[in-house]
Amino acid sequence: MNLARWSRALLVSACVTATLASCAGQPAPAVAPAPAVAPAVSGAAPTNGPAWVNRGNGAFNDSGRVFVGVGVVAGVRNPALARDAADGRARLVIAQQFMIWIRAELRDYQSTIANLQPGQQSEEAQFIERTNIQTVNQQLTGVRIVDYWTNPVDGTLFALAKLDLSQAMQALNNFQSLSERARDYIRQTAQQAFDRLPQQPPSPNP
Repeated sequence: MNLARWSRALLVSACVTATLASCAGQPAPAVAPAPAVAPAVSGAAPTNGPAWVNRGNGAFNDSGRVFVGVGVVAGVRNPALARDAADGRARLVIAQQFMIWIRAELRDYQSTIANLQPGQQSEEAQFIERTNIQTVNQQLTGVRIVDYWTNPVDGTLFALAKLDLSQAMQALNNFQSLSERARDYIRQTAQQAFDRLPQQPPSPNP
């Protein structure tokens, strides 16, 4: 009886050993390489992009004082829709810069007049209360789309919009939330106020 048990144990041990030896002799299964990940669409311009794409938005002195806005659209396959979207975003950037400029002017204007009466709003407060960015975008005339560029790497479309300071001053008449005195002050001090905005050197290839 003990001999039979010993024989079965020996047979089992031999089978286990053979199985392990067989496994050890086989190469490890190949690991499939990780799939390549497509680069994310960031909208960033490569180094061969035009200078205005890399320079971005701002108030510049490019052969005259001008507000510059860059609209960026990625992932829109229809060229007409992409252009419309890029145009709209570029114009919205210009509107935002216009509001920043007007608010800075109104703060300066307020400091030149008598103190406010109790309960009286400042010109800046009235402008903010009665005017939002969409209103400015609709009433701001003179904005021009002057250039486009498509990133050959990811298809991102860039639109360049410009608004001359002279056109911006003419557009003041469209904003009835500004008093006539405030508009006159802005026209008289526009160039000096513009020059106090953050400046960058002109683009060599605007």
